[in-house]
Amino acid sequence: MPADTHGGARAGVKIPSMLDLVHLSPRPLFPPGGIEICRQIALLTGMKKGGEVLVIPSGLAVTLEHFVREYGVVGSGVEDDPFLLDRAEERLRVNTMLERVHVQAGEMDALPFRDGIFDVVIAELGLTSRVSAESAVSEMVRVAKLGASVVLVQPVWKAPVDSVRREILGQHLGCRPMMVVEWKRLLRDAGVEDLHTEDWSDE
Repeated sequence: MPADTHGGARAGVKIPSMLDLVHLSPRPLFPPGGIEICRQIALLTGMKKGGEVLVIPSGLAVTLEHFVREYGVVGSGVEDDPFLLDRAEERLRVNTMLERVHVQAGEMDALPFRDGIFDVVIAELGLTSRVSAESAVSEMVRVAKLGASVVLVQPVWKAPVDSVRREILGQHLGCRPMMVVEWKRLLRDAGVEDLHTEDWSDE
């Protein structure tokens, strides 16, 4: 593959990212952290039957389906990739969960919901694939109820990375990691209080 001086593809050449390759897997996969991180999220957010839970981007709706099955929540998801949305709907149909797990098309910086309706809003990998982190976090907070939980399951830089390397690595990963302090600043600026962080990295 022809490369530019930074080691990336020439302009106009679409190379699948790591996230794209994960989405091509024939097996439905939980995000990094697996089912254990889902259980921790449910515990920390006090997830309970009847609660309104939103997962963005919803991908194949694996996490969302788990929350609906295990905790009896009302599950909604938004996905900006038509291919993934079609696969998610077909998977849910086969699993007879399409009536209980609601997924729809939408953009991470323009969620198709009114203000303040979700008890828990969860952002998974791919949140920043096509939009800025600032706009995505702002939308998450907008659709969350007052006092709701906003959860970010995101890759982070553990040390400062210069802007050129960030851009190149972000393209390869399929998302735009930031440092924990940057995520915290965005959350605080959006009005989120009582921040809690956990490191689920696998050394």
